[in-house]
This record gives sequence, structure tokens and C-alpha cells, in this order.
Amino acid sequence: MEIIPFGYTHTVRSLQKAGMNPVLRQKNGKLFITDSGNYIVDLHLGTIENPRELSVFLNSVPGVVENGLFLKISHLVIMAGATRQK
Repeated sequence: MEIIPFGYTHTVRSLQKAGMNPVLRQKNGKLFITDSGNYIVDLHLGTIENPRELSVFLNSVPGVVENGLFLKISHLVIMAGATRQK
């Protein structure tokens, strides 16, 4: 998810308190910065039981620009990988 740099420590703490396990994304040992000048936080949540509820919660956290849950955008996802699955 994308967060603004100003006050990012508060945003990360809020996510930690909610049990989200936030990790600031890094590239070459430095914080990854988006084209918009923001940071990316990766959340390792496992199975998401209620994505709509999670999306509403994440977008309500101060400092969050957008989350990576793309709800009601597509009805089909095609994933590619190194191995074929049947």
C-alpha cells in the first residue's frame, strides 16, 4: 500500500497495532519511493477473509494514499509463473 512520507512512522505504528505486520519496502538498501514521492508498505496478511472491510479500514488510516486491494475492478485474474499448474 502507498503511504505519504510525512508522519509515516505514525502510519506504520497504527498498522502494527492493528496486527497488520507492515514492512516498508526497500530497494538497494534504501526506502522505495514511488513516482509520486510516497513510500510503499507491504502487508503480509495471509488469507484475507473480508477484503472490503479491510480496504475500508486501510483507507481510514491517516497517511494511507491507497491500498493494493483492487475490489470490483475485474472478475478474472490470470497469473503466470515458472511452473504449470493443472
